[in-house]
Amino acid sequence: MIDVLDPRHDAEPAYWTALRERAGLRADWSWPVLATQAWAARTLQPVTVLREGGEPCGVVSAAWVTGRTRRNRFAGPG
Repeated sequence: MIDVLDPRHDAEPAYWTALRERAGLRADWSWPVLATQAWAARTLQPVTVLREGGEPCGVVSAAWVTGRTRRNRFAGPG
């Protein structure tokens, strides 16, 4: 099972802090930092969480950047 999350709109998952600690992820993986980065990005920045038996077991975040991104796309929430 996977969860595909958009940090701009989705709330921090209840398991996020424990997953970060277990995986040894740095502070730049904190949900507020991911949300800020996603709002400032020129392309969608989804966070995909891999789950096995309901428990998170991995995380992937990537962006697809091409020459056709919209310039100056910097808008805050709301």
